[in-house]
Amino acid sequence: GVLRRALWHPADEDFDTGNAHDESRLTSVSDGVVHLWDLLGSRLDNIGEAQLAEGQANCAAWDPHHVTQVSAGAGTQLQTVDLRSMQVVRTIEDAHDLAVRDVDYNPNKPYYCATAGDDRRCKFWDLRKSDTPVKVITAHAHWVCNVKYNRFHDQLVLTSGTDSLVNLYRMSSISSAPLLELEEDLGEPASANSASSSRDGNPASDSADAVVKSIDSHAESVYGAAWSACDAWVFATLSYEGSLAINHVPSAEKYKILL
Repeated sequence: GVLRRALWHPADEDFDTGNAHDESRLTSVSDGVVHLWDLLGSRLDNIGEAQLAEGQANCAAWDPHHVTQVSAGAGTQLQTVDLRSMQVVRTIEDAHDLAVRDVDYNPNKPYYCATAGDDRRCKFWDLRKSDTPVKVITAHAHWVCNVKYNRFHDQLVLTSGTDSLVNLYRMSSISSAPLLELEEDLGEPASANSASSSRDGNPASDSADAVVKSIDSHAESVYGAAWSACDAWVFATLSYEGSLAINHVPSAEKYKILL
């Protein structure tokens, strides 16, 4: 089948799961099935699999706070698999109107995740109360291919789409460390349906939730996006024509977070 996503176990030196073999484990998603693998030496053993709902599975993310759970987008649904039983334990029906293209967990705030879909939207969820997303933004003019939390500062969220744009968002109001000065100055919360923009279409840089930067350097659909693993302010994007772009978070935004 077509391999859609492969994920290494998220354990690191700051996370002890009590299982010496956890760091040799990985999951993959293909043909609507989540597979759990154990890599020991040169042998790769399939130690479990879970069938997702009908519809092509396009994405998956391993919960860094609850490492026995992996969430995957299957059709318009977001489903969570418990790797101990290899059973689907949570389903968000119609998470998006069209296919779910990406999912990412907030690295600093347990139970929170973001999804991106072909309906042009990014949705932010509290999985303890998943009937309604905590926030919805119309992120692009066409399919949204990626939504990625900054691994150090979860106020920053990166998206890319088939409209050839890359958008850097500040999502302070639902982050683990809201920028209180901005929210107090505003007096009113940002709309639940979109990140704020000024009347001339430029980012409303003083809003709690806003487009910080929109990048149009790619000529084709942007299918790949990733934050640097070692530098909190650097991110990379990859487009259909093979163009790789490296960008930085604007200094003004960096100082709002740090100071």
